[in-house]
Amino acid sequence: PADPRAEECLYMNARCYYEVSPNYMLEQSYTEQCLESIQLFVNTYPDSKYINDANIMLDDCRVKLEEKAYYSADLYYRMGTYNAAASAFENLLRDYPGSKDAELAMYMKVKSSYLYALNSIPGKQPQRFQIAISAYKDFIKRYSKSQFLNEAENIYEASLKNLNKLKTNEQEQE
Repeated sequence: PADPRAEECLYMNARCYYEVSPNYMLEQSYTEQCLESIQLFVNTYPDSKYINDANIMLDDCRVKLEEKAYYSADLYYRMGTYNAAASAFENLLRDYPGSKDAELAMYMKVKSSYLYALNSIPGKQPQRFQIAISAYKDFIKRYSKSQFLNEAENIYEASLKNLNKLKTNEQEQE
């Protein structure tokens, strides 16, 4: 630790993980190791001449993990695993609230929740349509002027219609 080259060695360790970090579609353990190494370097040498490079690497790694999270959530959606997609989009929004894809992720959460409710067994549908309605209300609070507004409103109206239809059928059976 007292060696004059310790700072450069710690920086180069982080740099090596950065260089082997794969693109966002692949497994991200090297990216996570890179983040840990960069954080250790920044904490140890906050006034280093390498600090700007370290911050750039840190930002790149975070963007890569954010893209991975969106890609994974979208993959669940495309596979038709709507409950997992809604959860993954929710996790994306929780982990990366400032994401460039936050609006799309929130819309996809609404859509995934609705499709999950629609494809559920009748006994579970009322509760799941309520979840889709709640997801829509959260979406509207945050993005009242969204480019996805019309589609989200259609999903909301369909959820209400299905929920009312289920309640009417339930009352008729009693």
